[in-house]
Amino acid sequence: PHLHHLSLNLHRNGTWPLESLSAIAGIPALRTLDMWLDITSECRRQNEIKHGWRPYLDDDDRCADEAQFRQPYVNETTAQEVFDFMRSKKLGDELERVTFWVGDWSRSWDGPLYSPPWMENKNVKVDCNVAVDGNTAESCVVETGSNYWTH
Repeated sequence: PHLHHLSLNLHRNGTWPLESLSAIAGIPALRTLDMWLDITSECRRQNEIKHGWRPYLDDDDRCADEAQFRQPYVNETTAQEVFDFMRSKKLGDELERVTFWVGDWSRSWDGPLYSPPWMENKNVKVDCNVAVDGNTAESCVVETGSNYWTH
């Protein structure tokens, strides 16, 4: 097959799915990849959707702060590790770019009164690529949403 670009949803649950990443890297003609990743942890997903205007009497903090976000977190370091791993497993053409899209990328509500759900507009984009100026240096850059799990 002559598949040069692939865009897919990938599940991670505490670790990177290395077997799936190896299989993707085994696509000979693949040069660019968009990975769409969930931002919400399992404990957060099991909680009811919270709105600022509605009180919850049985609210607890078992899934608060960083525990609300799916791990491993996506930043320059973790994205670089995945990019390096995939490039080391790559068969055929060189893998030139991987973009990590994490979280909610839907358009914001633009109507009247609205209390958004917890995850709305929480996202991160990390772009990893090989320089095209003859240099083989790899780099990953967070384009939006740096350290999203600390806010």
